[in-house]
Amino acid sequence: MKEELVESMELKKAILWFIFLIVLLLSSSREMVPGVEGKLCRVRGARRHCLTDHTCDNVCTSEGFVRGKCDGILRRCHCDRQC
Repeated sequence: MKEELVESMELKKAILWFIFLIVLLLSSSREMVPGVEGKLCRVRGARRHCLTDHTCDNVCTSEGFVRGKCDGILRRCHCDRQC
């Protein structure tokens, strides 16, 4: 009975170490992947005034930019592109 208990505890310990190593491996592999995103530069879009980010984003992406945002008190459309 005592030997079965020791074997069971050793099996649980081995499983826990295995899980720990898998988690460690997965978390370290994310760190090693180089970043794909580059630096973004903001420029004013062709459409000067905007009301929502959605419309500005649509205009900017149709012009070939990465994304667009409606900024400022005067609500001007600014587009982001890769630098």
